[in-house]
Amino acid sequence: MSTNDNIDGLDMSGLCLNERYSDVEFVVEQRLPAHRNILAERSEYFRAMLYGDLAESKEREIRLEVPVSAF
Repeated sequence: MSTNDNIDGLDMSGLCLNERYSDVEFVVEQRLPAHRNILAERSEYFRAMLYGDLAESKEREIRLEVPVSAF
């Protein structure tokens, strides 16, 4: 699925870094709103982080020590 796909009238690219409906926020040099279910579906790393047994699975704000460009 590309970021240009339209699912039931919802522009998926419009969700990227959009606070509307976001349920998690990453702090990576700046605050970046995100959507747990979309990240988990697209990345095994985020699936483990956001839905596994890690502490981050219960947090609204997640701090990562990486440059924003890498994130």
